[in-house]
Amino acid sequence: MQLTRIGPYRLEEQIGSGGMGVVYRAYDARLDRWVAVKFIQPGKHEDAVGRERLRREARASARLSHPAIVQIYDMVQTEESDGIVMELVEGKTLSQILRDGPFDLKQGLGLAREIASALVEAHRHGVIHRDLKSENVIVTAQGKAKILDFGLAKRVEHAEATPEEAALTVDGMVLGTCRSMAPEQIEGRLIDPRTDLFSFGTCSTRCSPGSRRSSTRA
Repeated sequence: MQLTRIGPYRLEEQIGSGGMGVVYRAYDARLDRWVAVKFIQPGKHEDAVGRERLRREARASARLSHPAIVQIYDMVQTEESDGIVMELVEGKTLSQILRDGPFDLKQGLGLAREIASALVEAHRHGVIHRDLKSENVIVTAQGKAKILDFGLAKRVEHAEATPEEAALTVDGMVLGTCRSMAPEQIEGRLIDPRTDLFSFGTCSTRCSPGSRRSSTRA
């Protein structure tokens, strides 16, 4: 990206990327703190639909307050791009850690409990993640789990959904990561919080003692 600053945030370095977004470490001089800023991946989804997906991710995540969910601070916009400003979490993804083998039982159960608690909070607010996988969970230096990337999140309270959100989440559209998707999600059928629980099960299996080593790349 050619941007070096967006709003009050000074972009320093790229620290991650995925199918839709790219994430930069940035500095907020107003509050003297480091943050992460997520943009639409350059050359991909740079249209009204892509930008609305990013805005929807910000709205869905901002509704949630939980120690195991990355906190949203701000939303910034320019003519060229939109950015989500969020908590900067230092650590490795669950996928990266699992390449060295499964956790011991105590550590695995602790992370599973934190992820499950975060899902309860999301579902309580009517938000389904739809793309929970080991790449979307960061384990901090303190050994705590943080769920990120609500880019495919869907609200289950249809009465609250905006027309733009409805257009992005029509039934029959298959969105997600195949290896962690529930059957109803793969088939494009109506989803509910149990869809996330299926994906959570795939993460938990990878964390279990005796499970095969993960070769999944982020």
